[in-house]
Parts: sequence; C-alpha cells; structure tokens
Amino acid sequence: MRFRFKQQHLLLQPALVLTGILLGLLLLAAQQPIGHHPIAPVAAVGTWSQEERLTSTSVDSIKPDVVIDTEGVSHIVYQETNFSSLHRVYYRHNRTGSWSIPLQLSGDSSFDPAISTIAVDGRISIDVVYGSNEHLFYRRSTDAGRTWQPEQQVTDHASFQPAIVIDDQAQPHIGYTRGGKLDGFDILDIYYTTLEGAAWTEPIRVGNTQRERVNGETVMTFSRDAQNQRVLHLLYRAQPNFNFNDPRDIKVYAFRKPGDGSWGRQTLTAYSAAKPHVVSDYRSDIYAVSITNEDPYSAEPFFFRSTDNGKTWSEGRAVGTQTEKNDLEGAIARTPSGMLAVVYAANHISSRNKSDIYARFSTNDGASWGEEQIVFDAPGLSAEPAVAGGVNGFRAIWNDNNTGRLRIFTSWYDLAAPEPQPTDFPGPTATTQPADPTVNMELIGTQENLITAPLVNLQFTLLSGNADRYRLSNDGQTWSALQTLPPDGLVTGWPIAEAPTAACTTHTIYGQVQDSQANLLSPVFTLDFTYDPGVAAQVLVRNPYLSSNAVLPDDAATTDGALDGDHGYTRSDTYYAQVRALPGECSGLAEVAFETLTLVGNDLADGLLERVIALSQVNPTDGAYQVEVGITDGSGQTQSYGTDGSLTIIRDTVAPQLTAPSDALQVTSNDGLTVTDSVLVQLRMQGVAITDNLYGQQPDEPYPFWGLFVANARDCPPVTDTVALRNLTWLALPVTNATLDDGRYVFHVSWSLLSGLTALEQTTGAYCVYARVLDGAGNPSTTVLQSNRITLTDGFRQPAVYLPLVRR
Repeated sequence: MRFRFKQQHLLLQPALVLTGILLGLLLLAAQQPIGHHPIAPVAAVGTWSQEERLTSTSVDSIKPDVVIDTEGVSHIVYQETNFSSLHRVYYRHNRTGSWSIPLQLSGDSSFDPAISTIAVDGRISIDVVYGSNEHLFYRRSTDAGRTWQPEQQVTDHASFQPAIVIDDQAQPHIGYTRGGKLDGFDILDIYYTTLEGAAWTEPIRVGNTQRERVNGETVMTFSRDAQNQRVLHLLYRAQPNFNFNDPRDIKVYAFRKPGDGSWGRQTLTAYSAAKPHVVSDYRSDIYAVSITNEDPYSAEPFFFRSTDNGKTWSEGRAVGTQTEKNDLEGAIARTPSGMLAVVYAANHISSRNKSDIYARFSTNDGASWGEEQIVFDAPGLSAEPAVAGGVNGFRAIWNDNNTGRLRIFTSWYDLAAPEPQPTDFPGPTATTQPADPTVNMELIGTQENLITAPLVNLQFTLLSGNADRYRLSNDGQTWSALQTLPPDGLVTGWPIAEAPTAACTTHTIYGQVQDSQANLLSPVFTLDFTYDPGVAAQVLVRNPYLSSNAVLPDDAATTDGALDGDHGYTRSDTYYAQVRALPGECSGLAEVAFETLTLVGNDLADGLLERVIALSQVNPTDGAYQVEVGITDGSGQTQSYGTDGSLTIIRDTVAPQLTAPSDALQVTSNDGLTVTDSVLVQLRMQGVAITDNLYGQQPDEPYPFWGLFVANARDCPPVTDTVALRNLTWLALPVTNATLDDGRYVFHVSWSLLSGLTALEQTTGAYCVYARVLDGAGNPSTTVLQSNRITLTDGFRQPAVYLPLVRR
C-alpha cells in the first residue's frame, strides 16, 4: 500500500502560489548537508516493463495515484482536466489482465485524488478521496473496485490535496489542506478527520502547537506498536508565509497519533524540504522520502526511516540521481517481503526541457541502495511519479507532456513472485461477536448495466458474515418481505419499477441480506442500471437518385435521368437506405445487416446510417423487390425490418413512351401572351399520349408518368440536335394536375425562364423551353418536345420576397 499527496497547482486557488514558491526554493544553493551515504549494490531480481499509456491524447490527465491489493491487482486514480472549468476524477484497475474502462468517480469540479486499499477478513476495500474548492469527497468500494458506494461529502469548506489511509479495521483516515477563511483569517492548514460509524468526525487541525501560514502535500500511513495500538502517521510540508522564506524555514513535519491520543510532531527534514511520501510495514518501521535542497546537490530525494513507530527518525540519506541537476519528486513503496523502491522524476541526463523516470531498490530496509535504473526515457517532461508495492512487484505511474497533452503512463517491475496471498496485517485480537453480513449484488445476463426485460435476475455473493434471507426494493422505501436466500445466491424474476414506460432511464434496485440466526441485517446495497426494452430504430428504403439523399450513386452525375422522382422506385440495381436510432434506443446501434452488406462501428456514428446498397439478386429484372434489414443494438438485442413487405423498392429501367403533336408544349405569360416582363411563365402540355411499363400501376400513382424533365435554351436548337440537347441543364418538375381528354393528357406547370442558365445567359430576348416526361424512377422519355419562342422584355422582373418593415 502507498499513500501520497501532491500540490494542486493547476487550479485558481491558494495552493497555486505554493508550487511556484516551492520550485524556486528548491533551486536555492544549499548551506548545510544533512548526510550522504554510499550506494551499495542490490541484486536486480526483475526488470521494468515497457511503458504503457493509460489516458487519452485528446485531454489532459494529471495527479495519478496507485495501490496494489492483496490479490496483486493494481488500482489507479487520476484527474482529467481542462485547467479551467472541468476537473474529474477517474478510476481504473487491471483485474482481468488489461486495464478496465475508466470509471468517473466524481463530479466536474473535483481534483487531487488519493487512493488506499486494505484487506480485512478476506474483503478488499478500496477508498478514494478528492478535494474541491467547496468540499472534500470520499467514495468506497468493498469488493476490490467492482462496485462503488455513493459519494460522501466529508467537509463543508475548501479542501485541497487530501491523503487517505485505511487501517487494519477498515476505518478510513484523511488528512488534507483546509482553504478559505477561518475566524476572519485566510488559512492553509492541515486538518484530520475519520469515519466513525456512519459519520465523519469534526475536522481538527494537526500541529496546533505552532502555526505556519502555508502548509500542504500531506501523506499518511499507519502502524501498530508493541501493545498492538494503532499509530497514525501524517507528514506534510510547512513554511511560514507566501513570501520568500529562508530555506531553513521550509520543513517537512512528521506527526504521529497513537490510539485516541493527540498528534505529536517531529521534524523530518529542515532545509528546503518538500514532496514527502511515506509507507510502513504496519508494525514499527516507517519509511519516507522527501525532496531536499542540500549541498552538494540541488534537489534530491532523501530517505528517512523510523524503527519506533515514528517517535524518532534517522538522518536523511540521498537516494536520487546524486547530481547537481534537479530531481523533481520521489515516491516510495514497499513489498510485503520488505523490498523498498524509490521512483523519482529527474532531468540530470538531458536538458531541462526533458525529465525521465528513474528508480532505486533496497533489500535491507534502506541501509543501502542499488544502482539507478531508468524506468521511462521520457520524450518530454515526466512528473508526478507514484509507486506501489505488491506481492509480485512494483507498479510505477506518472505523467508526461510530450504530445502537448499531459498523459498518464505506467510500468511494472516484476519480481516473479509466487501466487499472491493476503497480507498478514497485525491487528487486535479478533472478536467472537458475529459480524454484519455483506454481499456483492450483480445483474445476471446483462451487458454494461443494461437490462432488456421488465424482470431481472440478481446474483448475491456473500463477502463476509452469514446470510440466509434477503429483501429487495425499487425505491429504497417500500421493501419486499424477507425471503429465503437460495444457496447459490441467485434470485430470479424481480420486477423493476415502471419498466414498460421508462426506456432509457436509470433505475436503482436496493438490496439487503439478513443473518436470521444472529438477527443481523446487512447495510443497504444499491445497483444502478438502464432499462432497454429492445431495438428502437427507423429504416427507410427509397429511390437512390433523389437529390435530398445524403449519399448518391457513383453514376448520379453522368446518368441520363433525373435527381428526383418517386421514393419507391430505382432505375439501377441499387437503393438508398437510411437507418436511424430512435430516442428509445438506449444502447445505440451495434450492427446493421442488409442482404448484401453488414455495417458496424464507425459506419453507425451517432446512431445514423445512410448508404447506397446493392440489390441482393444477381442480374435483377424490372419489378418489385422486398428489402430485409437486421439490426443489433448495444445490449445484444436484435430486430428484423422489412420481413412484412414494408420495405419495397421497384426496379424500373425502361423509359416512358411519349407521342404528341409538335405544338403540344406551349409557353405563355400569365396573361396569355408570348412577350413577358416576368421570368415566371406557364408550361402547358396538351394532346400528349403517355405510357410506361411499370409506373402508374400502384394505387397512389394516378398517371403513367411522374413529371416533366425541363430545360431552357437561348439559341433554340432543333429537337434533332441531340448533342445540343444533352448539354442543356435538365431539371425535374412533378405533375399533379393532369386530366384525360379523349385518351390524351392535358396539364400545366409553373416554370422560370432563368432556371439552369448561366448569369451571362439571363438577359432580355428570346427563350425556348424543352420537355421530356419522367417516370417514377427518373427515366426520361426519348421523345423531346420543343416549345414556341417567348420573349423576355427589358427591365424584366424576378421573383422577390418582401418582409415587413420593423422599426425600433
């Protein structure tokens, strides 16, 4: 177990000042040596692994902390920040051999996380504490990080740089820097609080015999003395004020609190001291490192040891780079077998715009230290190292800024140890009183906390004590009757509240177990989940040549046809498909499968898919085709669409047939003249016979044609000039008002003489209009009709929209 505490220097708070002052002081020339000892070799029994990046390159991540539990699992916390309005605390573990998905523990304004772990009666607890400009917060997991209890507010004032230690009775103890005002004065003092029963004790100030104005960088651990009494140890940096201080005034204090006694103080190091880190053997030995500015070094991690539960401390000895360059921060860890590691950030090999991560080891309680080993040859500035020791080795963690973003990295030092065993923590003699039962409660057959039916199955796993009955609640107020707990702990068919009408909302199940023999009831356990009743999506299949489609076929720009038409038709072997997740789709779309194509991942961004899809038939003929689509959502549920024939596309590649007299197409102005001062005209079609092979045969298709394909021309080429006609800009117009007269159609549409023409062509003079008929698939007739000439006069009018005049 390792406990550490760091300066929060990235937020606008009083602690901002401390870092700048401290870094300046560490660069001061030294005056009095503390003491230096030669480094003796320590046999290397392992190697550092290749570094592994744990956080994204798109955000800044800082303040890493790490512990290793008795099963050898590493647990980390860190702060993700934008250095202004967003500061979140995240947690990860490597229980499965790879790192878990980051779990956000805090709100958006929390920082300076610290983590601690302990194993009591086989139950592994993980505690995390973090500060803010208004409060101190705490969260606990009693099942080695698998589930987390709700966040607790510990203080009602600004709380910075917390440290936490869990003792061998699973009681958490927190030290932190209190900010804000007290009795009208600005303070940055060290305070302590602990959880007694269900409530946190009133915070008390540590070190009340002498008060410095600037304090921080708290770390904690605990031990047991010869009388088996718990002793808490709290170290922090202190200086008289914010202004320049004599280096001899900047100290690291070591406080100890035996049992229920008061805090007593020792001075650990008294010359430009900072960044303490501490561990213990949980008996009598305490080990610490602190950055110290001492001749002949600039800034160096010094090692200190107490063998009498912190009553006295050894003289410090340098364990860092032992050069004239700066070592920025050092951290210390211990394995259960007694091996010590100091990991530190240093820039002693290259220029000051690059700092690497190094380590030394000791196998004799710090009496001698091995050769310096490089952990990370940093591409940039590496800082904020932390380290934890476990049965199998050491886990180092730090941040680096090489990409312009601060990212968290880790490396593992493998000791090739046997299978981990629970650490034998000393403690009081076990009581014979029965303990309250505790359990782990999980959903069965679910994925990512989603449930897919209004009835759920729950698995109770007993963690401690005995339990033979259980009860459940959907609201924490109305409980079911106590029932016999099945021997395998599996409870089936519990109905969740409001499941049929509450898709995509978070639900909570509350549970308790009882030891009926001892009449003991467990604490209340909660389980949050989202109800996902099934795939909720909309599937559209339509004409691939509609200009409103997000995607068009490759030949859309070159094919002889319209970019408009009936939605239910296609003139090629493709159709346009749109799949959209509806608001009731809680887990998102994971897979969309057409007959000829299956799409996953990035193709389904934001729950929307728009594609041109090929028909499943080989060498299809004209006619109707039924499209079927299978969709799988993020919770593994599936749904088929189109099996009822609702998704149908008609392939039609044959052009409609048009016969008409040469004067069938007439262009006139609104007053019936062929001379106009308005660009808007009427196209009148009469005496035309139109047939089509497919269009017009469905109930909603009143004519065998969909509309007109229309183009304007200034030079009025004849309809036999196919090259000239092909170069015109053809636009589609729907026809909705046609009537039959002796087997021939009569209709009219509005049209602009300027449509499709360039700005140079939009002048006064003669215009001709050309038209072909279109079927629903956008196939134009081969027959082209040419209109009469119509003349646009000088000063012609264009359509305009007049808005009301608003005066203020």
